Amino acid sequence: MTIDSTTGSSCAALSHEIRALCEITSEVIKYSRARGATAAECGVSEGIGQTVKVRCGDVETIKHNHNKRIGITVYLNYRRGHASTSDFSLSAVRATVDAAMSIARSTAQDQWAGLPDAVMLAREIPDLDLFHPWDLSIKEAIDIANTCESAAFSVDDGINNSQGASVSVQHSQGVFGNSLGFLAGYPRSLHWISCAVIAGSGTTMQRDSWHSSARRAADLDSPVLVGQIAGRRAISRLGAKRITTMQAPVIFEAPVAACDERRFNVRVLHNAKHRGSADYHQDAGEAVSGQQNTVTPAFVKCAAVDDTVYLHRRVNAKQQHGQHECILYLAQAKQYHAGRAYEGKAQTK
Repeated sequence: MTIDSTTGSSCAALSHEIRALCEITSEVIKYSRARGATAAECGVSEGIGQTVKVRCGDVETIKHNHNKRIGITVYLNYRRGHASTSDFSLSAVRATVDAAMSIARSTAQDQWAGLPDAVMLAREIPDLDLFHPWDLSIKEAIDIANTCESAAFSVDDGINNSQGASVSVQHSQGVFGNSLGFLAGYPRSLHWISCAVIAGSGTTMQRDSWHSSARRAADLDSPVLVGQIAGRRAISRLGAKRITTMQAPVIFEAPVAACDERRFNVRVLHNAKHRGSADYHQDAGEAVSGQQNTVTPAFVKCAAVDDTVYLHRRVNAKQQHGQHECILYLAQAKQYHAGRAYEGKAQTK
């Protein structure tokens, strides 16, 4: 058993207010310009949480995490420098800006380095209801994890070992600002319950797992249900048989299908647009995939803007078997004009 903190405490509150993070961000931008940067951007974040894991009825780990970070990027015309720190003191912040400036002076020029056009920045930040703190004590978390694991063992006598059940509470917040005048931030939460068990014996052992995650604790599946699903999945793997090589329809289970949908968004809707491929059509009523593909939206709240504060855009994607509206979240986006590369990720809401 490993204990990283006092076992009787619950997950503490975030130690800074959003206003304080905004003040740090503003100081970074102001000091960067005073040091000669032609442009600057800064992200300040903080996260705190706890994770409890039990295995075969015993507490295996209790972890408390508290992290904070300032990431600073400065531009000297077409030169770029980046530095980061976990120290929020004024002297450390200014030293980090100086380090970023020193790096920028030493880098090669890149004609595409710089901030996005000001007209592309988000000006209104919608409230996506992302923050729902969970005041969960260590003892309560242990009880939930034990309940989850016990439910998995009760599914079938063939389940004889466990890789553990975990309960995690995570709270975080972040602020982003740049020298174009953008400055915004918001808190968010994410909690989960997970369980992984082993069925069978000898050379026929099989492992599987299940989890439930949500912004609000009330939206999590019950620990009993999570454990039962993990147990049934492990048992269902026993006795699997090989099939011959063939062409056949494939049905992907939900977790795999969700991953495939995200890849579709990135590789087809997202990448193809910026390659000018015929696979992408922004207007409703035009096909974006073949007749054999069926894409459905995944309703997961992510973020109001990406980390270069582009507005998220809606794309109507009509297929031959149905029309769906997706919101592409272009994280780490750098959209450039003609000839510029495009980097990013896409998710759906």
